[in-house]
Amino acid sequence: MRVALYARVSTVRQAEKDLSIPDQLRQLKAYCEQHDHEIVAEYRENGASATDDNRPQFQAMVEAIQFGSLQVDAILVLTTSRFFRNAVDGGIWRRTLKKAGVDVIAITQETGTPNTPTSNLLGTIFAAIDEHESQMIGFHTARGMKENARKGFFNGSRPPYGYKVERTTDDRGNPKSILVPDEEEAKQVRRIFEIYTKENQGAVEIAKMLNRDSMFRRINKKTGKPTKWNSVEVLRVLENTAYIGQYVFSRFDAKNKIVRPESEWVVVSVPAIVDENTFNAAHIIRKGKMKEWKNGRAYDGPLLLIGMLKCGKCGASMVSSTGKGGKYVYYTCRTYLKEGKTACPGHRVQVRSFEKHVLEQILNWAFSEANVKAVVAEVRKALAERHRPVKELRSQIADVERKLTRYYDAFEDGTLDPANMDDRVKELKVKEKKLEDELEHRTSVKELPPHLSSPENIALIRDELLKLVFTGSPQTVKRYLGILVEDIVMDGKKVSIRVKNEGILALLEQKEKLSTGGVAPVLNSVYKWRPQRDSNSCRRRERAVS
Repeated sequence: MRVALYARVSTVRQAEKDLSIPDQLRQLKAYCEQHDHEIVAEYRENGASATDDNRPQFQAMVEAIQFGSLQVDAILVLTTSRFFRNAVDGGIWRRTLKKAGVDVIAITQETGTPNTPTSNLLGTIFAAIDEHESQMIGFHTARGMKENARKGFFNGSRPPYGYKVERTTDDRGNPKSILVPDEEEAKQVRRIFEIYTKENQGAVEIAKMLNRDSMFRRINKKTGKPTKWNSVEVLRVLENTAYIGQYVFSRFDAKNKIVRPESEWVVVSVPAIVDENTFNAAHIIRKGKMKEWKNGRAYDGPLLLIGMLKCGKCGASMVSSTGKGGKYVYYTCRTYLKEGKTACPGHRVQVRSFEKHVLEQILNWAFSEANVKAVVAEVRKALAERHRPVKELRSQIADVERKLTRYYDAFEDGTLDPANMDDRVKELKVKEKKLEDELEHRTSVKELPPHLSSPENIALIRDELLKLVFTGSPQTVKRYLGILVEDIVMDGKKVSIRVKNEGILALLEQKEKLSTGGVAPVLNSVYKWRPQRDSNSCRRRERAVS
């Protein structure tokens, strides 16, 4: 019988000791010699768990079998636990290999004649025992790690940004790890909180600032290059309680990709990097940036600035309230309404006069010649940046196409069962579609149309929008404001407005649709002007009015 040998250990540390895998292979070879089997290939898995199939050598082995480059009758392992420690997934892979004419044999766990009811039952029992053993190991490991965390020690290998691991010992002299601030990284953490809370910059802008100043994150182990910041990583910093001295262990279940119940969390005291007031201020601002929802739906009432207007004192949304028995309607700080003056001194402003004043300021400033020229210059620069990754995207698309071709060829040759390729082909097609969409986005706009920034077009769009906001339906007006306005912050008599550059460009592009009169009710081009395809693509421009 022609066979492939598969040997595995769970950790790199075990592999480095170079004892277990050589011993597994020695026993497997002795078994082959005793039973006169021909060894066609050997696969060594140095440091990979058998709870799933995310193992390079395992994948290489089964792919070679499925594509016909490895022709064997069986895969030999020392025990069933070397093949899989998950009964369900292990059974699926056994059946998949069986369709290719390959059995899986554990030489120290003989089950009799293969593919008989008795051998299948014994194989299922062994697999269940392996899974139970794996789960018990995981249970006791997790229990020990939680207790270690309760004593103030760090379990992980990669600390949160801003910290480093320092070696120490416990009261029994056992080696342990603790988190201490990394001063260089801690400076960047403080800078992120400072910009977010005092300069009113969002996560995308903060990431750009850090990258522009070459304040990158840590070195990527695979590429050896520093990792750039992005908005997601900035938000992770702003939300991480470790920076106020409360590192949370066991919060996230990485295997199932879910947040565990709070009762399972363990809070470890660590040296703080930022003060609690700054952290709380960031939390309030972050919460205030989230859109308002009511009964699962966005607000659709007559007030035009709901969801955009924020209190400059506490960061909460400004909501509607009434006075004089409902005769007057006001925008009022939500915190003030709910908790009173002790929580926030609050603001209150009459809706109609305030809306008229603010909307005129927005449109007159956003569609001034000076501002439009600045926006156009900035977007032209961004468009140039957008073309840089095109070569890499085309290379990735070609790679996916090659993989698909291999699957199709294997299907045509009859060496691959369609049932074994369906999921993988779907996955590759989804990936190909995403890459093609990204390539189309990055190459769709070569240059800004010249009419966008002409004085005549700017004046035309501004005048039409001014008519719209004072005569159109509330729903239509709010749609256009959503395209144009990022947020409006009211702090006493000072009102700060941030507009979206991509929104300005999308509205300027409506010239051809104005021939029938009025701004077009539906916009299709706003996403075209987002150079990085995110919600904060261009630098926001702020205008303070009084």
